[in-house]
Amino acid sequence: MSTASWRKNTAVIDTLAQHPYQFSFKQAVRVIERSNNYNDMVEVSAIQSVGRFMPPLSECIRFTSRQSLSFPSSEISSVEPLYQDNKENNQWKMELNFIGLTGSNGVLPYHYTETVLKRLKVKDKTISEFFNLFNHRTASLFYQSSVKYFAPLEYERCRLTQRNNTQSSNGQSVNTQSSNTQSVDIQSGQTKKSTRNQAKTQTDNFTKMLLALVGLGTDNLTDRLYTKDESLLRYAGLLSSSVRSASGLKQILESHFELPVEIKEFVGQWQPLIDDVRTRMPLNGAAGQNNQLGRTVMLGKSGFFAQGKINIILGPLTAKQLQKFTPQTPHLKALDELVRLYLGFEQDYSFILRTLKKELPSQVSFASKNKPILGWTSWLSSKSISSEHDNSVVDIPISVR
Repeated sequence: MSTASWRKNTAVIDTLAQHPYQFSFKQAVRVIERSNNYNDMVEVSAIQSVGRFMPPLSECIRFTSRQSLSFPSSEISSVEPLYQDNKENNQWKMELNFIGLTGSNGVLPYHYTETVLKRLKVKDKTISEFFNLFNHRTASLFYQSSVKYFAPLEYERCRLTQRNNTQSSNGQSVNTQSSNTQSVDIQSGQTKKSTRNQAKTQTDNFTKMLLALVGLGTDNLTDRLYTKDESLLRYAGLLSSSVRSASGLKQILESHFELPVEIKEFVGQWQPLIDDVRTRMPLNGAAGQNNQLGRTVMLGKSGFFAQGKINIILGPLTAKQLQKFTPQTPHLKALDELVRLYLGFEQDYSFILRTLKKELPSQVSFASKNKPILGWTSWLSSKSISSEHDNSVVDIPISVR
């Protein structure tokens, strides 16, 4: 037998109907919109958002204004189903305190409110229902304007609209949740099915602005990476900066892959010299080039360039993490794309995976689900296997291309 002190499992929509004064206007409308979109208990569901060019019966809420001259204590006076006994329509009625033609906060003079109250006393709702036609549209447009300039609500609205359109095109019920949209999940290490080629991702205004700062603002550049475009929005400040630094790259990689990262700068490498800087002696009447001894003469076909390359060291990694970055895996390709997006094409780089010796496999596995990979999971040693307390590290250079 349950005790009285335990909490009851009450839906948010029920709490809104019982205690509307605890909710703000935007949050209350959001709760009703989400509730109607996920409600499968009715045959004809009013799921359209308010403030659109839709029939009134398809909108999820009908707004009215509270006819009173008293000082309101909250934005919402009451929330109740518009049709109490009609199971074929789940439209809600919301009585507002802060907006409308009449009432304590109405735009019309107070004698209009007094006239409405007099008619309501004799059960004549003609004037109040007429005013509510304008009150509903005014409150609906007010909510739409608040969504437009409030990033979380606009993002959510755009995703709900896309989900409903996708389910409608697939012949599914709009009120059932779909799981068709899948992609590459970097953190879980699972490659999921992607439907980006079937339907273009619909984005809101704030997302478009941030994608433009990242460098993915046009339709031809979006949905081309192994990493989700939206996961890069949090790095818009770093990616939009004209200065590329090692600390910025380290911050992006550590945050995105949740791994320790070390950037080793000024890694020298030999680069072939272009023809314009090579030394050529005069031959067969030709003047030659760069042949002044002690000034422009250069011997050889390559030069040592000390500032054109960096090493990106990931780790120390566990055996499971090391397995995720094996060649041709989505994690390794996403890592390469993210580094190239940040550094551009002027800087060269290479990857090094750092792991502990005790994390290396001691036996070669020939299981069908875990086939051996040469140099990764097929280690041969002439010495005895190190103990579990061996914390020495092994650096494994890898090549993406």
